[in-house]
Amino acid sequence: MEKRLLATVAALLSACALHAGDIEIRMSLNDIFEIKNNPDWTITVDRYMPLRLADISIISKKGYDFDLKLYFKCDTKDLARFDTREKALKSVLDSSKPYLPYCVEKAIAPKPLKVKRFGFYAVLTDKKLAKAEKTPPGEYKYMTRGLYRTADDSVLGFSLMTNDIDSKDYEKLLEYILAFEK
Repeated sequence: MEKRLLATVAALLSACALHAGDIEIRMSLNDIFEIKNNPDWTITVDRYMPLRLADISIISKKGYDFDLKLYFKCDTKDLARFDTREKALKSVLDSSKPYLPYCVEKAIAPKPLKVKRFGFYAVLTDKKLAKAEKTPPGEYKYMTRGLYRTADDSVLGFSLMTNDIDSKDYEKLLEYILAFEK
C-alpha cells in the first residue's frame, strides 16, 4: 500500500513540474506519454489520475491562435471502453452531438484518422462565426474533435479549436496530436 501511494505521489509531482520542462504521464503499466515543453505554448495539466486519465490544455502564447485539449485515457482489456473501431466512432459521435445546435453542420461527419490502429475525427463549424472575416479573441470558427488508439492500453481524445482548417499550422497541430501514437 505504501509503495502504491509513493508511486502515485511521485507521478503527480512529475506531472505538476510544469515549469521545469516536459510532462510525463502514465496511462497504464506499459504506456507513458511525454508532453514536451514548447516555449510558444502554455501547457496546463487540468487533471491527472495516474493509470486512469489526464486532461491537458494547450494554448498559444504567440503566433498561430488555437486552443487544444488532450484527453488521455487508460483503456486496458478490463476496461475496454474504446477497444474497437465501433466504440471509438461512437465516442466521437456522442461527444460531438451537444455542439450540433450551434454549428453549421446538420450532422456529424466523422472521418478516419491515419494511425496504426484506429481513430476518427470530425470538424464542426461555429454557426455565428462561419462568415466572420475576423473572430473575437478566444473564439474560434472550427472545432476538430476526435479519438484514436495511441497504444494497446491507451486512447487519446482531443478537441482542437482554430480559425482555419486548411493551413500548415493546423496540419502541424494535427501531426502533434497524432505523434503520441506508440
